[in-house]
Amino acid sequence: MRSLGSRLRGRLGIQSKLLMMLLGVSVASALIIGSIGYASGTSALRDAEFDRLVEVRESRSQAVVSLIEDMRNVAATYSRSLVVSDAARDFSAAYRQLAGAQRPPEQSAALDEYYRKVFAENLEKGTGQPVDAELFDPKNAAARYLQGWYTVPAAGDFTVSLDNSDAGDNSAWSAVSARECWRCRCRRGSPTAS
Repeated sequence: MRSLGSRLRGRLGIQSKLLMMLLGVSVASALIIGSIGYASGTSALRDAEFDRLVEVRESRSQAVVSLIEDMRNVAATYSRSLVVSDAARDFSAAYRQLAGAQRPPEQSAALDEYYRKVFAENLEKGTGQPVDAELFDPKNAAARYLQGWYTVPAAGDFTVSLDNSDAGDNSAWSAVSARECWRCRCRRGSPTAS
């Protein structure tokens, strides 16, 4: 018994065989051209997307560089201002006067507790790393004095701390702070003094 293929070959004429062969070659060439087109199309799309991502990265990078340059220019402008240099001179002199200032013993304990319970805990949450509060607790007498009057009462609320321009201790620092810090509040939108 003859197989189906050999029976069909025997029945088909030469013209049919040529048509079948041309059809097979056409389908094979269409498959090859399609696979080449698919490969080159995906490669071109991948390259175009990569180029677009590089452009976005460069654009963002340029925006950050521009922002930093703007901040540098603003800082340079402010640092050349007579108002800023006079304020810096007055704050420095007031800070030196605080070196021997007496502070209540409870203020020192409150500052140590602030660094342990507020500052260190917030820093640990932010970094995910254990923090030794002792490393950040100021040792300088003037720094401890100022932080005891300005930082501790705000209990970690920096807006409250910034708005506190007078500790009410009649120190030279409080006088300079009350005189100069209103400018910062005016720029932030609250022109009233604390």
